[in-house]
Amino acid sequence: MKKKILSVWLGGAILLSGCMDTTIKPVGTYQKVSMPAAEIMPTDAELSGERVKVVIFKAEDSNVDLAKSAKLGHSVASTLETFISETSAEIVDRSIAQKLKAEIQLAEMKGKSEYQGPNIADYAITGTISNASVGSKFTEASSWKDEKGEWHTSPATCKYSANVKGNLRIYKLPALDFAKAINIDDGVSATQETRNSRCPYSLQAQQSLVQEAASSAVKDARIEFQNYFAPKAYILEHRFSDGEHIFKLNHGKDLGFESQSELTIFHLESSRNPLTKKESVEEYAVSEGTISNVVGQNYAWIVVDEEDAGKLKLGDYVKVLFEKSMFENLGGLMKL
Repeated sequence: MKKKILSVWLGGAILLSGCMDTTIKPVGTYQKVSMPAAEIMPTDAELSGERVKVVIFKAEDSNVDLAKSAKLGHSVASTLETFISETSAEIVDRSIAQKLKAEIQLAEMKGKSEYQGPNIADYAITGTISNASVGSKFTEASSWKDEKGEWHTSPATCKYSANVKGNLRIYKLPALDFAKAINIDDGVSATQETRNSRCPYSLQAQQSLVQEAASSAVKDARIEFQNYFAPKAYILEHRFSDGEHIFKLNHGKDLGFESQSELTIFHLESSRNPLTKKESVEEYAVSEGTISNVVGQNYAWIVVDEEDAGKLKLGDYVKVLFEKSMFENLGGLMKL
């Protein structure tokens, strides 16, 4: 199937390039196919495409001195707000949700609770900074001669490195059901010329560097968050003609869908833990589809490979998935 760059208001959703054309015939020439219903059907609110509301609390940083002095909890929350807002989710002002924060802390300490306050958000994100550290390495000055016999000198330097680690957790409201945990872990460095082999580094400079590391750690993990909150469109109908299977979605241009853009198709299943007896809902990717040439404001037809068409159910949904750029992936490999 063809993949292409999807330049829409969804922000960072980037898809790769391919070559398959998914132009379809007039929809009326396809025969309707009966579809089984999904185990977990979408709610009216989900079908409406209303923006998801997310409140992001400052990550707890009081157990790590440098994290506390650098206010890393605030840095993490602010950076995360920027990336999640690119999914079209609505960010709720955390200052009006202090009772909710207290309820989450109580639930984490004593087990499942339920938020009884005002309905201000659909999801809440909280977390903990587990490490914030700064180190240094001194490199002596050096000289060398090039092939032309000319001498070059490199000055003595101090390389300062900062690393931040943490764990961020997503809760679904109002039941405060734990939904997902995402680890953040990244480091940054800065090099300065020096005459002091001890590499002195002021507290203010250390704080600035760990703040940069915290923002970098969130950026590195942003795709998991963005894909969790990516807008969804639900499958309404299946049609078939001459080996070609097409499916109708309940959203189109209103979610930024464009012809030839590739989507991932998911369904939900409930699961019962045999040990704890607790019920949970799990998301599974079942196939991929490509937006056809037939796209309206509130609908779109997608093409799905024949071998996967029988897997899809009424009420399954699609997402435009966010991906890291090629340059970011290369940068990650260079860190290994």
